[in-house]
Amino acid sequence: MNPDPTPDYDRALLQRTIELRQPLARASRLAAGEGAMLLIFGSLSLLISAISFNALGSLLGVLLIGVGWWERREAPRMAAGELDAPRNLARAELVLLGGIVIYALIQLVKSQVGESELVAELESVGDLGIDVAGLSRSISMVVYVTVILVTVLYQGGMARYFAGKRGAAEAYQRESPEWAREMARGLG
Repeated sequence: MNPDPTPDYDRALLQRTIELRQPLARASRLAAGEGAMLLIFGSLSLLISAISFNALGSLLGVLLIGVGWWERREAPRMAAGELDAPRNLARAELVLLGGIVIYALIQLVKSQVGESELVAELESVGDLGIDVAGLSRSISMVVYVTVILVTVLYQGGMARYFAGKRGAAEAYQRESPEWAREMARGLG
């Protein structure tokens, strides 16, 4: 039988490093997954907008792709405990929040000010006995206000979550020697 080559102190230090890395690894997986989702939705948005010649939708698609790429780039840095990764991921979420809110506000204003082609088509069909334009504006109001609220809650919550990992990254860097961080990364 081989004697244990790892002294108890080193084993405890490695265990502590693994514990300190766990919240960073979870945040990293979340950032990577969200980044991948944003890349997919951004690509689809860009494709649909290009087909329909929708410049605003194309800009939103570019924003989604950019933030998705940014989050995918920062995810491994979060897992490594790099101190600027939490701030960078929080900023990415806030940029996304701002972009979606601006997009929804523009769409909301457009729906309230001008009549859409669909409304004009429906009103030209004949007297249906309902205010199609008013109904369309009401539906648009509900949809875009809901998009704004959900975006503020979700992206704002994600920004706060990522920013909150700064303390975990600092503890990981402060309490874990490089050899233990290397071993913890190797263990997954």
